[in-house]
Amino acid sequence: MKQHLRITLRVLLFAFGFCLSLSQVITAQETTARISGQVTDQAGAVINNAELTLTNPETRGARTATTDDNGYYSIAFIPPGKYDLSVKVPGFKEHLNRGLELSVNDRKTLNVTLEPGAPSETVTVTAETPIIQTSPTVGDVIENRRIVELPLNNRNFMQLIMAVPGVTSSGDSEIGVGLTNTVNISIGGQRRNSINFLVDGVMDTDVGSNITLLSVPTIDSIQEFRVITSVPTAEFGRSGGGVVNLITRSGTRQFHGGFYEFLRNDKLNANSFFNNAAGSFADGTPRAPRPKLRYNNYGFNIGGPVLLPRFAEGGPSVFGRKRDKTFFFFSEEWRKVIRQPTQNIITVPSLLERSGDFSEPGNVTIFDPLTGLPFPGNKIPQFRIDPTALAVLSVFPEPNVASLTSGRAPNRFNVIAPDLQNTRQEVLRVDHNFTSNTRLTGRYTHDLSQTREQGGLFFGASLPNLATTTTNVPGQVLAIILTNSFGSNIVNEASFNFSSNAIATTLEGKWSRKDLNIPNKEVFAENNSNLPPTLIIGALALGAGQLYSIHYKNYNPKDNLTIVHRAHTFKFGADISFEQKNENAANETQGRFTFNGTQTRTGASGGIGFADFLLGRASAYSEAERDVTEHLRFGRTEFYGQDTWKIRPNFQLDYGLRYSLYRQPTDTNNVLSAFLPELYNPANAPPFANAIGSAISSTVGNPLNGIVIAGKNSPFGRRVQKPDKNDFGPRIGFAWDPHNDGKTVLRGGYGIYYDQALIGIVEQNSFTNPPINNSASFTGTASSPIPYTNPAAGTPPSTLSVKALITTSNPFFTPMIQQWNLTVQRQLTKDGVLEVGYLGSAGNHLIRPVDINAPTPQEVLAVARGVVGCDPALVASNNPATCINLARPYKGFGTITDRQTTATSRYHALISSFRLRETHGLSGQISYTWSKNLTDATNDRDAIDLPQLRTNFHLERAVSRLDRTHVFGASYVYEVPTSGTGFLGNRAVRHLLGGFEIVGITSIASGLALNRVVEGTTAVGPRGSRPNILSDPTQNVPANPTGGIPYAFNPLAFRPAPVGQIGSSPRSPFRFPKVFNTDLTVARNLNFSERYRLQLRAEFFNVFNHTQFNDVNQTIPDRLPTDIAFTSINELIKVSPFGQFFSTRRAREIQLGVKFNF
Repeated sequence: MKQHLRITLRVLLFAFGFCLSLSQVITAQETTARISGQVTDQAGAVINNAELTLTNPETRGARTATTDDNGYYSIAFIPPGKYDLSVKVPGFKEHLNRGLELSVNDRKTLNVTLEPGAPSETVTVTAETPIIQTSPTVGDVIENRRIVELPLNNRNFMQLIMAVPGVTSSGDSEIGVGLTNTVNISIGGQRRNSINFLVDGVMDTDVGSNITLLSVPTIDSIQEFRVITSVPTAEFGRSGGGVVNLITRSGTRQFHGGFYEFLRNDKLNANSFFNNAAGSFADGTPRAPRPKLRYNNYGFNIGGPVLLPRFAEGGPSVFGRKRDKTFFFFSEEWRKVIRQPTQNIITVPSLLERSGDFSEPGNVTIFDPLTGLPFPGNKIPQFRIDPTALAVLSVFPEPNVASLTSGRAPNRFNVIAPDLQNTRQEVLRVDHNFTSNTRLTGRYTHDLSQTREQGGLFFGASLPNLATTTTNVPGQVLAIILTNSFGSNIVNEASFNFSSNAIATTLEGKWSRKDLNIPNKEVFAENNSNLPPTLIIGALALGAGQLYSIHYKNYNPKDNLTIVHRAHTFKFGADISFEQKNENAANETQGRFTFNGTQTRTGASGGIGFADFLLGRASAYSEAERDVTEHLRFGRTEFYGQDTWKIRPNFQLDYGLRYSLYRQPTDTNNVLSAFLPELYNPANAPPFANAIGSAISSTVGNPLNGIVIAGKNSPFGRRVQKPDKNDFGPRIGFAWDPHNDGKTVLRGGYGIYYDQALIGIVEQNSFTNPPINNSASFTGTASSPIPYTNPAAGTPPSTLSVKALITTSNPFFTPMIQQWNLTVQRQLTKDGVLEVGYLGSAGNHLIRPVDINAPTPQEVLAVARGVVGCDPALVASNNPATCINLARPYKGFGTITDRQTTATSRYHALISSFRLRETHGLSGQISYTWSKNLTDATNDRDAIDLPQLRTNFHLERAVSRLDRTHVFGASYVYEVPTSGTGFLGNRAVRHLLGGFEIVGITSIASGLALNRVVEGTTAVGPRGSRPNILSDPTQNVPANPTGGIPYAFNPLAFRPAPVGQIGSSPRSPFRFPKVFNTDLTVARNLNFSERYRLQLRAEFFNVFNHTQFNDVNQTIPDRLPTDIAFTSINELIKVSPFGQFFSTRRAREIQLGVKFNF
């Protein structure tokens, strides 16, 4: 034992030092399989020097190995596929094991027992591939049959990930591709941006957000993939929340291929719950008909040998007959979609409100800002309506859907403005065997996504056709892999990968300043673009975002070295990526006006944003000085060493170490900035220019107090963060077969992992921070409103508006995740395996947003005392929140959103699954997970995760927004055999039923946690961001008095917090209803011969058309706790839809398809 340990340590240290010397390589996350075992005779004696040959009959590629003194062998770097294993030893019969099937990342033990006899004699067995995994890594393989046969909404492989135990989803069953391919799944309790997506070992994640993929492989180009949910071995890095490792298809010695088409049409679909709830017109036609859908997805693929010409060889054939050297696979797919959003009924002004009449039920009182008195009859005189507002009003659609408030005229509109998406993808893969020991693989993927967004990309205007954009997203990935075997015990895999993508938008909007009589009066003279300003009118948004452009490249050389020495399989590698990203901020240089009801409000009473708009009196205006473009350069450097030690034939120990150094971004032009609290000097803060602190002096003090610029005054040189150089990740695990029969295995493991932080948290600092990008921000009052004609009117040139900042302060630790597991697998039948186990994980140093300049409500009240305009004791209508800047700890700045590494998470899960590989036409899997996921911040930079108090994160601890207590999943494929016994023995029955296929995915899961119930805009005074909770909101849920949209919870269980206090409501006070969804396919397979097959498919997504609510109005009315609105549900519904559902998952959709394969 001691000798083994010494050998292990020496080899690890030598190889780790060797990897450190490599300048051109990085580790390849493994895309292959490995088998190992022991060769013995019938008496159990070990046999050394046995010759093993593993051959792929489809390509004739072969690998060899020899057993050591203890009879052990190990064969690594085996491409997934079916193999024959031959074992030869003098004095024994040849053992030939046919049909051994290996999948990506497989770790299988295959022990061989030889019979005495002549080597010319052969004992042939039809292999039953071991279905027990002898690795501490927990996960699941999604084999090709399930990939190509299961009904996948939008034909996206990511839906299959949700069937793996330990995985939860927060999104819809339909997952987008192209720009809309946002990841909404959690693996092992970790965040959705902590997943490492690999295609043939190449990273496929956009590191700007870590939640979008550079390229989504098409279903028919995927051979299989493995999802690792817990304790990946040391060869896997970059992230800590699971690994999804895809393998693309390759060619074989025979030509294979096919073509297909899938289509959908809204005429086949069910209408959504909310559209049905909108009712019908007098003639019976629905006010909100089925959302328009035209969906066409078609493509082809072909693979086979590359036939090279026979130059000067003679013979009747132009091409050579050898088909075991070079193989190719090519696929191309198109997707063309016209889709109207499922729920697109928006609230718009009623016909009376468009004329200035706000006398309808449900409207609060509006006050004349000139007199402070209510408008008579709650009506604005026509001569008071602003001419510019009238011009803008022309683009507002007239309502066509009834109001949700009883007694009101229609004030809702069904938006019929479908978005468009056209995508195309090509995949070319070539495999060439120079010799049996040298193989070269090359893959090139190119895709293009073209979309049209009616509300504007990243803008999402409420009203369509005003800010419409078109977006092109081309992407490409090149991977070249060279595998060399040096004898039977050393294998090296070197590769080079290149990936890139781009995003480019153009504006197709229908309005401009000139069209709407809005003068070009931007604060910054260089911003004369004729783009219309953004208008925020209550809950409506009008405007156009700036054009957006991004270019990303990743250069990624790799190398893996495997050494087999006796019972040890050592593996070493390094990981160095060189990445660049050029991106603009798409800042609103055209300006933004906000109409929020302040102008027509007195104190905490009254006020309607649309009334402010008609008067032409904005309450706030902001404008960016420029649209900043950054040119970032960053990457990672990682090394690892690991050993798989077969201590005994039935006991395996895996251990290793990975070192990660994530290189913080630099900018080629030093366009990086940050606010560092340790450099802020209160003595240098600019004095306030007025009593309420809304502006600061531009001539006294330092307006850049605490702000550092890369390459100038940053203490970190050309960076604005100090790199964390202490990221060592040990991994250890075991697999024990207690009976040494390959039918039961107990596995356990532990590991530490580090996340590559999304680049966006550093990038966004300079998009908004001075001096790289200055901004103008003004707040209007009833006595000094902000007009269209001159938003900067009344602002002295010697003052500056108080700036809001974004930063990543120090120390900035690399997010760290610990994972552990203990599971048991048991083979119950020849083709079925049961797994039960426990998974756990702990996240530390996770990224979260914190407003480090947010005062407590009590601090705001303290500074407001005696200040004109803030102290209610002086004037009843004063709001202490107006003086919030006076209470901030870093004077001279507004909010300072710090993306700091202080969040934590804890996850515990019981997982279980039963997997059945294909037998008699049936295969499938059922799984169940019982888990709890606790955290104090779910995502890296969501404003919803801002804590109520900047100094007390304990108040934020609650179940994650990704938590589902119970998750059950089932996927199944059954094809009626075309031959058989019993009732299938009848020829007529076989002819009628043979070839039919029933395929489905069923998901049942607990509802997600509501992110939080939030307070309004604190118009009544400073208080926490969450209200008080008085009772269990799931009890006494009221019926809707109008008979309309149901309530998700009892809204009267909440009350606004009193002024000066934070609320008692937790972050996640309520769960949505459970998810119960079944996607089903009925198909008929027509086999014309062994080579030609036609399949007709009818697919039903949400086949039972269950209504599954997934969002709710969660903002409590911005009123005092004693307001009449909180006395009964009848009063509340007059002023707010708080507590009502407003969104569901998709209703039933039907897809028809045809596939022809040969």
